[in-house]
Amino acid sequence: MAMLNANPRLIYTPSFDLRTVFPFLEPVSRTAVLLRPVRATVPDPFASKFGGRIAWPQSEQWPRCPHHAAPHVPVLQLRRDNFPELPFPASADLLQILWCPEDLHPEAALRPSQNVTEPLDDGFTLLLPLPTFRWRMVSQLSAQRLLGEMPKPTVPVTNPHMPHECSLNPVRVTEFPLSEELITASQLEQVENWVRENARQDFEAMNIDPDSGATDFAMQFSVAPGSKVGGFEHFSQYRPEAKCPNCEAKMSHLLTISSSEYGENDAKRWHPYDQNGSVLPLDYDECSGICIGDLDQYFAHVCLRCEERPIIFQSSTQ
Repeated sequence: MAMLNANPRLIYTPSFDLRTVFPFLEPVSRTAVLLRPVRATVPDPFASKFGGRIAWPQSEQWPRCPHHAAPHVPVLQLRRDNFPELPFPASADLLQILWCPEDLHPEAALRPSQNVTEPLDDGFTLLLPLPTFRWRMVSQLSAQRLLGEMPKPTVPVTNPHMPHECSLNPVRVTEFPLSEELITASQLEQVENWVRENARQDFEAMNIDPDSGATDFAMQFSVAPGSKVGGFEHFSQYRPEAKCPNCEAKMSHLLTISSSEYGENDAKRWHPYDQNGSVLPLDYDECSGICIGDLDQYFAHVCLRCEERPIIFQSSTQ
């Protein structure tokens, strides 16, 4: 198994389990794996990582953007043995995500037609990268000659869509929904009131004034911000439901690639801690450096009905 956590980034662990206090949360809770990228050179092309050199066979054409003729750049590579929570196809144990780092792409290319409820003007462009993906098998790649160098990108390394190479330091957390599709307004109010009244010790441990507006279930204990596998989508604008382009089934949230790894300054539950329990500074210069749109996120959705696991991408503002 490829080892991770070279630079551990932990988070605060609450003194309570909301699933015990409110049993109705148990069936709707989800496990999320926060990726916690930290800039580092990761020489192994088969490793889980942000950016850098990935395992790409010489015999396979490198993807290029149909709108700019620009080569895609590696964004994220994840192994099954590091992230068993990912619903890999039976024939794969490696996921690769790449995108065109250029800024302008037709909206129709970024929003698959089956996800759009209104006609699109193909001339309208969005300031978003254009993603693609590959499911692969490590054993098959290992038997092939790999590219020694990735194609040179057409944009400078300072481009906000150019990820810096990062190691991953995954942290597994339990998330709870805010959507009324999964939890009623009455249930949510019960949880919020309980947290405000009973989590004072935890707020004090996180250096949060228990009487401030930051003592909020939604901010501190529900959905984690940042790049992650699984869990729920962090706060985002309404978007049409993601449907599979093959079978039209409702797709599931697979992972998030985020412009911000730690969320708001007051969302201290999700801020990084070291192994000694000390809070680390919010140093965004040590992260992937990605900035999608106006500090947006990219959500990857997967169809669990189709064996080949098709993926589509939506930004948090689409």
